[in-house]
Amino acid sequence: MQIKHLFEKLEVASENSNEIFAKSGMINKFNVLEFGFFPLGSGILTEKCETNSANIAEGGVMILGNDFGTKSYLENGCENKRESSNNPTIRNLAKLGLDKENTFFTNFYLGIRDDVTYPKTTNTKRIKPIEKEYASFCFDFFLTQLRLVNPKIIICLGHAVRIAISENFEKEHHWKPKTVSLKKIYADGSYYFNMNIDGSGERKFIVIPHPCDTRNFSKKFIDKILDVI
Repeated sequence: MQIKHLFEKLEVASENSNEIFAKSGMINKFNVLEFGFFPLGSGILTEKCETNSANIAEGGVMILGNDFGTKSYLENGCENKRESSNNPTIRNLAKLGLDKENTFFTNFYLGIRDDVTYPKTTNTKRIKPIEKEYASFCFDFFLTQLRLVNPKIIICLGHAVRIAISENFEKEHHWKPKTVSLKKIYADGSYYFNMNIDGSGERKFIVIPHPCDTRNFSKKFIDKILDVI
């Protein structure tokens, strides 16, 4: 699938949605980088990542992050329209040895955090609560990404993404309650599960510690992740 088609869908879906984003401290912005997580970049983290030519094969892996970050990070941390390959999240994910040609890097929550709520910061701690309308918009577009990209494995980065998945797929009792720790999830083996969405076949959901910090991404976690990929 050509990534440009996904951007076209997002452009249509997010038309007249600036107010919805703003109420949650977000700016509706996308397709401004040549290399980076979707929707700011193409989501294909290889040298062949230009939006108009980037393709992703079906049946691969989707890396699902929380959100892209702040306006400050976009403006000051993405030189030459590129997220750095030395970004801790990107660098640590490389330890999984995924085939980048068949891996789509994206975010559940769309847009970037604004410079009013998050002035001059790359702080990832959310200050403004997520409003229901914005959360619903992001979930609906997550389903669009699943249909178009059609991954068989979705690797969820950290607690925020785990909670978003569990809240939106309420019939599934995995990864609840909010207070459950990743240590417990890994101890009882519930860090992954299979789910059939809209009759499109089973997809495997895996939650991992957020790889922004190497201390959270130890070899014992990597080994368990690799066991089920």
